[in-house]
Amino acid sequence: MKPDFSADELARLLDRPRSELLALRDAGLIDLDGDDCFDDLDLVRAQVLRDYLDQGYSPVDLANAIRDGTVSPFLGELLFAAGPTYSIEEAAAKGRGRRRATEATPDRSGPHARRSL
Repeated sequence: MKPDFSADELARLLDRPRSELLALRDAGLIDLDGDDCFDDLDLVRAQVLRDYLDQGYSPVDLANAIRDGTVSPFLGELLFAAGPTYSIEEAAAKGRGRRRATEATPDRSGPHARRSL
């Protein structure tokens, strides 16, 4: 089970104003699942965004810059993915389906397999 933090706890951990974290949430940069609980990924997201905020980006401008590709934060493709998000159970079910599909595919990695140089 992942730990959840309140906005006050997250602000204390990051040594940032609570209002800044709520603005990041409102801009869609943290608390992506919208449950008003901050988890360990929100902690990492907020840490990654600190430098941009310190450079003068507002949360809304930063969110727009990440979405349009103007800004590419460290691990941004993992932390701020534009695609759908899944619960652990949903992701596991999708993984099981892919595994079944690949098990039905013949193995082409033998000694006579074509290899690119």
